[in-house]
Amino acid sequence: MRVRTLCIVITASVAMLLYSAPSLAQAAAKSVSQGSGLSYPAAICSDHSHVWVANSVGNSVTELSASTGGLVRDISGAEFKFNDPKAISSDGSHVWVANSRGDSVTELKASTGGLVSVLSGRSFGFRSRISAIVSDGVHVWVANGAIDSFTGSVTEISATTGKLVKIYSASKYGFNDPVGISSDRSHVWVANYDGRSVTELSAPSGNLVRVIKASTYGLNNPVAIDSDGTHVWIVNSPSPPDYNSVTEITAATRDLVQVLSSSSFGFSSSVAISSDGAHVWVTDGYVGTLDGQVTELKASTGGLTRIVKGSNYDFRSPDGVTSNGTYVWIADEAVNAVTEIHATTGKLVRKVT
Repeated sequence: MRVRTLCIVITASVAMLLYSAPSLAQAAAKSVSQGSGLSYPAAICSDHSHVWVANSVGNSVTELSASTGGLVRDISGAEFKFNDPKAISSDGSHVWVANSRGDSVTELKASTGGLVSVLSGRSFGFRSRISAIVSDGVHVWVANGAIDSFTGSVTEISATTGKLVKIYSASKYGFNDPVGISSDRSHVWVANYDGRSVTELSAPSGNLVRVIKASTYGLNNPVAIDSDGTHVWIVNSPSPPDYNSVTEITAATRDLVQVLSSSSFGFSSSVAISSDGAHVWVTDGYVGTLDGQVTELKASTGGLTRIVKGSNYDFRSPDGVTSNGTYVWIADEAVNAVTEIHATTGKLVRKVT
C-alpha cells in the first residue's frame, strides 16, 4: 500500500514521463456534467463497484458507478446527520462517513445507499475532529485528531455490528494529532502529524506493534498514509522550506525502503495517497501559480511513472484519490469535480461535475 538499514533517496536522475493531456476538444467530449451534488468534495473511496465521494460543504455523499462513471445517487438529508464529512471508506458492504464537525460516523448500506446507523458522541471517543477513517471489512478504524490538550486517539468499531470495540488513547501508542489511517487487515497504520511518527497496530487484536519515529524514515508532518499489504506509503508535508516527500516502508518488517524527495516527483503540496498494489497515486494541490497535479509511482520500485497535469485535467485542488487498479478517481475541491483517469496510461477518461 518493505530490514534495510540504508536510506535510499531517489534523486533527480530518475527518468520522468510527463503525461500530456488530450486536446481541448477531446477533454470537452469527456467532461460529464450530470447534475451531481458535488460540493467541495473532500474525500473519495472505491470498492470496485462504487465510487463514494464525501462533500464537506454540501453535507452529502455522491455515489458514482465505478464501471461507467455515471451518477447513481446523491445522498443527503437530516436523518444522515452529515456535518462537514471529510473522510470516507467502503468495504463493499458498508460505507463509513466521518463527520468532522458532527462528532459522528454515518454508516450506509453500499448496495442501496440507505442509512444503517449514526454513531456519535464521546462514548465512541469522537471529539470534534475526526480526521480519517478506514474499514477492512472486519474492523472500522477512526483517527480522532488533536484538539486543545487532547493529543488524539483511535476508535475501533465492528464493521458487522457497528458496535464499539475499543478506544486506543494511552501514551504508549504515541498518538499526536493522528490525521491519516490505513488497514490491510493484518496491520493498522496511523500517521501522527505533530508526532512526526507512524503508529502500527495489529488489526486482529488491536495490540500495539510499534511506534516508528526514527529520523532515518524521513517522517516530517505526515498527512496521509496507505498500505497495499506489501508496502506502506506515507506522505510528508512539512512547512517550508522543507520539501514534501513520500516514505516507503515494508509492511511485514517495518523496515525503511526509501524516501522519495527529489524535485523530479513534483511533490509541492501533497495531501493524499492511494496504492492499488501496482500503482501509487499522490495528489498535490494548488500552490501559488502552480496548478494541481497527480504523481504516479510504480509500487514495486517506487520509481516515477508520470506526472499527470495540464489544462485539460484542470486540477486545482485535488485532495482525495482512490484506485481500483483499472481506474483512478481524484476529488477536486476547488472545481467541484471528480476526475477519472486510466491507471495504466494516465489518460483522461472523464470529468464528473
